[in-house]
Amino acid sequence: MTTEAPRLPSLSTSDTQWLVNEATKVLIDLGHTPHVVEGVALGMDDGRTVGLDDLARTTSSRTSPSSRRADPRVTTSWVEFLDGPDAYGAARVTVLPELLRRMRIPFASHGVLVAVPTTFELWVHVPVDDAVVDTAVVDTAVAMSWLALRTFAEEPYPISPDVYLVSPDTKAVRVVRPDERGCDVDERAMSGLLQAMRADLPDAG
Repeated sequence: MTTEAPRLPSLSTSDTQWLVNEATKVLIDLGHTPHVVEGVALGMDDGRTVGLDDLARTTSSRTSPSSRRADPRVTTSWVEFLDGPDAYGAARVTVLPELLRRMRIPFASHGVLVAVPTTFELWVHVPVDDAVVDTAVVDTAVAMSWLALRTFAEEPYPISPDVYLVSPDTKAVRVVRPDERGCDVDERAMSGLLQAMRADLPDAG
């Protein structure tokens, strides 16, 4: 008799294992020492147990979301700033599709731009079709990186000033790496994003 491996509701065993592994990596980066509990949760070094479904479920009650433009000059540069009082703001990136679904924010097929400058913050920009015309998505990514760099440098518990393109299957590619001298933009990744956005336009053919 074989016992089925543990899995989260609506996820396969392999997807559950992947999510557990990714969440473990994030929490280690945040300075914790987690261990897996029954295959579907993480035990923390302070005795708490964190269920991965809770990371998304507690978004509305534990975060203070706000929307504002990363660059006031770019009309399509709206970013969701998901700041929270707990240390799992950035860790919620591991359940980003469910998090956005609960907030009724569409997860674009071409991906979303994400920054996690500190442990408390998760920033998300959903590129829109209008941004393709003047490549405003590039300006938005750069503006996000400058804001992230400042937050990374000034706020406690920094993680990264970089901006990532995250796909619906939660694969991430760094698109902007800022420093005091300027920004390094991954032109190949950004070009791929723009091409995918053009392909999604109604009259694309």
